[in-house]
Amino acid sequence: MLLLGAVGCREKPIDQGALITARTVGLEHLQRGRLPEAERETRVALRLAPEWELGQQNLAAVLARQDRFVEAGEARTQLGYLLLKHRKYDAAVALFQKEVSLRPGDAAAHNNLGAALLLRGDVGPAIEHFEESLRLDPGHDKARRNLAAARQRR
Repeated sequence: MLLLGAVGCREKPIDQGALITARTVGLEHLQRGRLPEAERETRVALRLAPEWELGQQNLAAVLARQDRFVEAGEARTQLGYLLLKHRKYDAAVALFQKEVSLRPGDAAAHNNLGAALLLRGDVGPAIEHFEESLRLDPGHDKARRNLAAARQRR
């Protein structure tokens, strides 16, 4: 009985052929400026391989080129989280700096940049972004907790 339960819990393997096709076709559409088609194929590839970083960047580019900046920002934010998860702190900081430059009045963007800076070891600049996040949104609980952790670390 236990063996059957364990077998049923396995993840379904990724269809590599479908993944390669979706990636290739999506990139081709993006290069040719066929944005709706590029978005569709890139989303297919990301469903198959959600941690595909270039795919996240491509999706953000497609959405931004369609003037869908809120969605593009969400795609960049997810990519930033993936970069942090894989300890690519410099890349995450650069991505979140871009996000702050695009949305300087967004408390979440400042909090994300502060978190990336803190993980990279840049405590002073991290504190500045957590403080800015709280100035923009005094009820931002994550920024408040992050600020406390950064001050304690300093």
